[in-house]
Amino acid sequence: MTPTPTATFTATPTRTPTPTIPPNTHVFAGQVRQANGEPVPAFSYVQLSGSLLPSVRGVYIDNATTDNNGYFRLDTTLVFDYYHLYLAPLDPSHYEFVEARPGVGGELVNARWIRYASPGFGMHDGNEFVVTVTSRRLPRWPLPTVPLPPLPTVVLPIPTVAIPTPFWPRLPRWLSTGRER
Repeated sequence: MTPTPTATFTATPTRTPTPTIPPNTHVFAGQVRQANGEPVPAFSYVQLSGSLLPSVRGVYIDNATTDNNGYFRLDTTLVFDYYHLYLAPLDPSHYEFVEARPGVGGELVNARWIRYASPGFGMHDGNEFVVTVTSRRLPRWPLPTVPLPPLPTVVLPIPTVAIPTPFWPRLPRWLSTGRER
């Protein structure tokens, strides 16, 4: 009897694609989530700015809206002494800013602000902002309609004013005729 070949499965490890970072680029990444752990998708905006002073957010560089899982990423090739990640929602009244947790190399300024002092080029991730959504950002559709009463018609009288004719002094006759006296 001859042995018959049996199919065998051999697993070969494949590399997970790693995002490449262009040279001389700073990449700031992180997540915006709620206090209960749920992500905040479509949070507008996480801002990146740069400055020469630590206490001033300085020059606006870029902003990002979070994806469906609450993650954001901001890239820049501009060089500053300080980089600032700041939560700048379109309507801050819809959020309560609970806390911010900086990634490696970052420092906490307040619940909306993370600062990096002279970071090297590369990835600066692990930044996390925790917010509480205080109200719905968009109204439910359709909105209830309320009929408006018709506007009253108003007829205003147009005042008539007598406009006087301009007064032109009479010129001496010698000026009007061109002859001297």
